[in-house]
Amino acid sequence: MRIVAFGSSHTTGYNLDDFKNLTANAVSKYAFPQVVADMFKCECLNLGKNGNGIDQIYTDVFGYLGQHQPTDFVIIQLPSNPTWFKLITSDDDSISIINPDSLDFKNRKFQNALQQYYGLLTGNNHWHRLWYINFYSLINLLHSRNIKFVWFFDSFCDPWGRIDLMISRLPKDVQHEVHNLKNASPDPATTHIDKLFAEHLSKNIPNSLKPCGHYDQTGHRFWAENVLIPYIQERLTHD
Repeated sequence: MRIVAFGSSHTTGYNLDDFKNLTANAVSKYAFPQVVADMFKCECLNLGKNGNGIDQIYTDVFGYLGQHQPTDFVIIQLPSNPTWFKLITSDDDSISIINPDSLDFKNRKFQNALQQYYGLLTGNNHWHRLWYINFYSLINLLHSRNIKFVWFFDSFCDPWGRIDLMISRLPKDVQHEVHNLKNASPDPATTHIDKLFAEHLSKNIPNSLKPCGHYDQTGHRFWAENVLIPYIQERLTHD
């Protein structure tokens, strides 16, 4: 068995004790994927990346299939902001963004990225459409390979609870497109942890929140031991 994890900075364990002197794409041994793997006495393959949006997470999962092992259990932490994507500029620079407006308040590097991409920015519905395409593609991809997995959102906002409302606000042709994606997919609720990483930790162990907006190793251990491990044990027992 291996624990294989995908996600953004919460998955990598950004700014945990052993992270400070590591490279930007490093992962921490105190992050929740490693804690889960230690509990099951198995290998951990942490493929999280800081700043990951759902498009990059889908790409990472697709790329992982070449090294998938039948006994792997996959953990996916999705960023709860549906307009978080990655831009590749004309300078071949890769920049993660939270939403188009956020670029206005960043440095010139981000502003240049916005200018280069401006012709395609048509408001939130443009980004929401991309989110649905990547989300349902991710669910289908994992189910089609019979991979055991669980997914959850990272922050204080759960788009899953508002998904029908969000779809209803899309243009009619896009609504139809998204409903087709939804109807063609296995029910994501069967693999969803109905708890938000940051909200759960802030409610139960508020002192684990660090000034940078991430959580210390007590928070990661709490999430692993109280949420992920019981869920995985249940799946391994009954699947």
